[in-house]
Amino acid sequence: SDFQDKLNPITLAQTLIATARLSTPSAPAALAFLNAAGLDPARPTAKSLPAKVLLLAERSRLELRNDDPAAAKASIEAAEADLAAAEAAAGAGVSLRAAVPAALHMAAAEYYKVVGPAKEFYREALAFLGFVDVGDEATLGGEERLQWAFDLSVAAVVGEDIYNFGELRANPVCKGLEGTEHAWLFKLIMAFDDGDLEAFDAICAENAVVMNSQPVLTAHADFIRQKVTILALADLAFKTVKDRTLTYQEIAARCRLPTQEIEYLLMRAMSLGLIEGMIDNVEETVTIKRVKPRVIGSGLQEMADRLTNWCSSVEDTLAFLEVETSTLVTN
Repeated sequence: SDFQDKLNPITLAQTLIATARLSTPSAPAALAFLNAAGLDPARPTAKSLPAKVLLLAERSRLELRNDDPAAAKASIEAAEADLAAAEAAAGAGVSLRAAVPAALHMAAAEYYKVVGPAKEFYREALAFLGFVDVGDEATLGGEERLQWAFDLSVAAVVGEDIYNFGELRANPVCKGLEGTEHAWLFKLIMAFDDGDLEAFDAICAENAVVMNSQPVLTAHADFIRQKVTILALADLAFKTVKDRTLTYQEIAARCRLPTQEIEYLLMRAMSLGLIEGMIDNVEETVTIKRVKPRVIGSGLQEMADRLTNWCSSVEDTLAFLEVETSTLVTN
């Protein structure tokens, strides 16, 4: 209509989505409404790429509710293509409204929460939270925020290739787990971030009942233990300052493993790109060449201490060279 043509397409799309949520009794009815009122090629919202992204994201959520994950995935892929085109059309240095990518990432996160894998849900959920004001109750209510925090944390624990917990630990949404019935989960995230097996074992022992009530945790119990053990190794390698060589005995003590399992642990950590080094099976040592950078959280003071120690070492070396140089000149 002429009235719709005068409205901002994004505002109109948001109005249509709100109407579909409030006025339609079922997912099929809401889908029919959005397709006719918003996504029909003749509609102004279908001619605006950002508005179309909003509508496609909402359609994906409805298709998922309607037990049609294949259609939901297709809508997400169409929205991703339209978002990329909208960003390209906007040009460098021009940002779209945060609500547009936020809607797409939320829809994608909800899809991967149902279909998997966990690592894709984790990636999309973090991206979604990055586009919203998590402190705004109107945007993200208390119960909804707590659910995102719980789901995101569980996904990080069980997700493959997720070995950097610093970003999650610092996320204000996940910090919201503290002081709730899920406080144990935030403690678990901290244990993973620190590579602290002692804390991990204590948390598991103290919260065995509630943890065993989570099927996804029990199903991945062996993998979770392996992951925190790998993180313990990575943390030990990170803290190896002067002498970059670690013995199998040192690793075994920190990682609570028999020495005959250390080689496999090292190879696994290297295959994940968490550490680089040279393994000497004869001497049962590993020389660390590089540790994968990670988000700095509680380890900031530790890094400052390491830098201080390094500066002291450099000063000692410089003083030694000055003495030796002086001796050579005198002779």
